[in-house]
Amino acid sequence: MENKPAKKTSAPDFKDAKCKPFYFEGGPIAALLIHGFTGSPAHMLPLGEALRDAGYTVRGILLPGHAETVAAMSRTDYTEWLDASEKALKKLMDTHEKVVVGGLSMGGLIACRLAETYPVAGLLCYAPALKFKRGINYLAPAVKHLFPYMSWKTNDRHRDPGFMKEYNIGYLGLPVAKVEDLIKLQRMTLPELSKINCPTLVVQSRFDEQVHRDAPETLRGGISSRVREVMWLTKSPHVCTIGADHDEVFERTIQFLRGHVG
Repeated sequence: MENKPAKKTSAPDFKDAKCKPFYFEGGPIAALLIHGFTGSPAHMLPLGEALRDAGYTVRGILLPGHAETVAAMSRTDYTEWLDASEKALKKLMDTHEKVVVGGLSMGGLIACRLAETYPVAGLLCYAPALKFKRGINYLAPAVKHLFPYMSWKTNDRHRDPGFMKEYNIGYLGLPVAKVEDLIKLQRMTLPELSKINCPTLVVQSRFDEQVHRDAPETLRGGISSRVREVMWLTKSPHVCTIGADHDEVFERTIQFLRGHVG
């Protein structure tokens, strides 16, 4: 995050249908997709549609406090985000033969936590927020009263003609106090990575402006899975699910699932 106050009212029109939770009924293998910190289901929708077209059942959820207002997000916490994800996962596991869980950024972090706790068939992590690129984020507990709201740092790759900007719908700023919740999720998840034993795919851009480039190796080195694949991108920003590499990301994800899950 950059040191610039953000207006509480700074937000796109979340009435856009792309921001709503989605569900596509497909085959016996299902995928749960979780968007990131301050994001919306729009960031996961193109991936969800690609998985649907490949024959998978797909559910994309909306985390509490998201796609409303930054003030609404301030009134939620990591326990609510995790609880919503767990409920969606259990619902899919009750009705489908196999379930994989995937997420972007904080959604990837939550997906890791779910894979530590539940017998999922696969784990898909897109720029998982296991480690921040900027250490200043870890000062959030100390500075949240001085700078309650901050704006997101932009990336030149948002201007790439291949970037799916129509799906880039999320808060323009963030409540700094909620970064502390993200840190709590990291501290809950990182010590138990060895409990993850399902096939795992990590997708990370070399130009990610939020997540440290060591995150993929942290995950690959910490889990117990026999299958631990990493895909590096060269054209995408942090929100790599809608970056200029998106076609390759979708193709690799489907290839991974067909090869290791079914």
